[in-house]
Amino acid sequence: MISTSNIWKPFVALVLILALYAPTASARGSQSTYRTTVLTQINDLRASNGLPALKLDRKLAASAQRYSALMASAGALSHDLGSPLGTRVGRRGTAVGETIALGMGPAETVLAWLGSSGHAAQMLSARYRVAGVGAAPGTYNGRTAVFVTVQYVG
Repeated sequence: MISTSNIWKPFVALVLILALYAPTASARGSQSTYRTTVLTQINDLRASNGLPALKLDRKLAASAQRYSALMASAGALSHDLGSPLGTRVGRRGTAVGETIALGMGPAETVLAWLGSSGHAAQMLSARYRVAGVGAAPGTYNGRTAVFVTVQYVG
């Protein structure tokens, strides 16, 4: 006779493994949504100011994501970690810009940038044609936060 108590053990183990990894997959999905929403919000703002939408550049998005992850791992919000912006984005001699933020939702992040003349100028610059957005979870001053980077190229 087969014992039914052993039949469930592999199933329970699988459920526990999936439960452990589900937050990671969910976090990645929510970060993707976060990045998309930030770019959409910026493009809506640009449209309301008569500017063309920024096109998503995959290489720039990878650069922005790496920089967000670098800030998250350092627990620091700074434009000055690692190499200079022109080197990070791999484009010299063209117009480049960057905005960074910490710990807000996508809409709040864009509104905060809009409230800063320097950040607003980056988002609304007619020089820029493409952008990449990065978002990485981390800890800042002992609190969980999202480190956000938008890199722009003309």
